[in-house]
Amino acid sequence: MTRHEYLNGGALLVCARGNRLPHAKLNPDTVRAIRVNRHGWTAKKWAKHLGLHIRTVEGARSFRTWKHV
Repeated sequence: MTRHEYLNGGALLVCARGNRLPHAKLNPDTVRAIRVNRHGWTAKKWAKHLGLHIRTVEGARSFRTWKHV
């Protein structure tokens, strides 16, 4: 892949994302549940419930990570 292809979004087409990564602790259903937040939980409560860091939950909630879901 050339630099031009990479900068134009080519990396997003070929790189593994989300639960296709071996170290992923979230899955698309969990991310959707965090974003909908039917329980009204804070990011801290979600993090404790899922065994994650609070920044991981905040990133998924604000679409900084898991944008493809």
